[in-house]
Amino acid sequence: LPRLKHFRSGASSEVEGMGAVESFLGNAIQRFLMPQEVPDWYEGGKKSSFPPAPEGSLLSIGHVRLAVPDLEKARKFYEALGAGCASGKDSAQEVRVSIGSSALVLQAAAEPTEGKTRLSRAWHGHFYIWADNVTRTFDTCSDHAKALGDEELVQEVVRVKNEATVDALVVTDPIHANHFMLNQVPKGLRDGLQEMSGKKPDADYNGPNLLAMIDVCRLVPKGQAKMVSEFYSHYLGAAVTPKQGGYAVHFSISNKIRQTLTIKEDDEADHEEAEEEGVSEICLYMPSSARFNVALGKVADAGLLHGTPSTPQEAMEAKEFRTRGCFVEGSTIPVLTLEHIIRSPDHPESPLSVPTASGTPDV
Repeated sequence: LPRLKHFRSGASSEVEGMGAVESFLGNAIQRFLMPQEVPDWYEGGKKSSFPPAPEGSLLSIGHVRLAVPDLEKARKFYEALGAGCASGKDSAQEVRVSIGSSALVLQAAAEPTEGKTRLSRAWHGHFYIWADNVTRTFDTCSDHAKALGDEELVQEVVRVKNEATVDALVVTDPIHANHFMLNQVPKGLRDGLQEMSGKKPDADYNGPNLLAMIDVCRLVPKGQAKMVSEFYSHYLGAAVTPKQGGYAVHFSISNKIRQTLTIKEDDEADHEEAEEEGVSEICLYMPSSARFNVALGKVADAGLLHGTPSTPQEAMEAKEFRTRGCFVEGSTIPVLTLEHIIRSPDHPESPLSVPTASGTPDV
């Protein structure tokens, strides 16, 4: 790998005194283009197709839901980042930020209510994204940072080939709670991911600049990654593999896209502190109706269904169920408190129901 050239925008290069996420990113950027910090199957720009997914892979990461103090300010940031933005189910309270087949759902932060759990503003980890043109993302985010007067919005810029082209980028949101690591999409995978966005792939592609959410990384305290990952393998039957410092839960939509949910241990991750800030929400899609039913049965039998739908029958009709946490087999005390929405592939919001430029992708 060529020696990396780093051009920072306002943020200090020191990691001393940073929180868990900032410290992790400060170290990770030194090896940002190396396989240790991205999915194990990624080999930079050399990939011309996604490798076969491990047996048992789930279908897709649907969304991560975040609370935001200012919905319009958040929308403008994500538009600068290069995402497609649209109103959510409740247009006055939600914005849906599309990143390829996945999304961030931004919800207007509500006033704390006694006895009601708050939605977290922060995802404790980071989002790893492929952009159609990461240099354009740098330009638009830099302009947005200047407009806000926020020198720390663009955290890190990596240029390998020359000073005119950005190869990797780390950006934080306006409340400095969520972090995004971006690479240029590999040339061989660009057309397929453009097509999944619903646009015809070509040199003059004018769709959203963010093409795919490749990895969602969640930081957990030391000694907990294995227990957290076992929730996905036991209750959801997911393919889970070890990786440096943690475990990867695998997702695949046919040969269209590969994704991972990485559970990574970090010395500074604080589970109790994260819970005090509120509960994060992640939506995952099962690869088949049959496997959805099996997972539903296991979760229901363990007494882990949460919220609405409240019964297995209601969940089968809604094609989704909820459980609040990652649990080890036989326990109802979560190792990690995290709101999960688990959906069947024939759920109305499934990525399989969203038309692409050439129709609907097959599982």
